[in-house]
Formats: sequence, C-alpha cells, structure tokens
Amino acid sequence: MGGIAKKVKPQQLWESRAAYKECPLSIFQKHIYQERTKQLATSYWQHKWNKNAREKIEQEEEMLKDWNQVQENRKVQELSEDLGTIDLGDT
Repeated sequence: MGGIAKKVKPQQLWESRAAYKECPLSIFQKHIYQERTKQLATSYWQHKWNKNAREKIEQEEEMLKDWNQVQENRKVQELSEDLGTIDLGDT
C-alpha cells in the first residue's frame, strides 16, 4: 500500500474513485485497515520465521554432530574388537 492510501483516511480514498464506491464504505474500510495491518506485521513475521529457521538449523547441526560422534565411536570400537581377535602368536 503506497502513496495516497497512507496519507488520507479510507473514506476520502473511497470517495476518490467510482470503482471504489461499488463496494460499501464499511467493507472498503475493513480492507484498507486489513492491508495496513498486514504490511506492518510482515517485518515482525519475517523476523520470527528467520529466528525459527536459525534455531532449526542449529538443532540439525547439533544432531548431525552427535550422529557423527556415534559413528566415529562405533568405528573405533569395531577396530578395537578386530585388533583383539588378531593372533600375534607367542611373544
């Protein structure tokens, strides 16, 4: 919503064009206020979406780090077990 819609009241805007008058003033006003609220809230919601996405990425990175650690421990344990079964003969 730009220009004139921010500077004048909805009734003045409604009176400015015949096409606007096809809709009752009360409904036209509701649409104008709804659009203003939507545009004001967009930055709030964008920040909230970004914050939630950042938190989700951090959680996934932590889970991946934990998973990699488990896989590394499993490999070390398997190598340890393999070394334990090797017969080195009498020393």
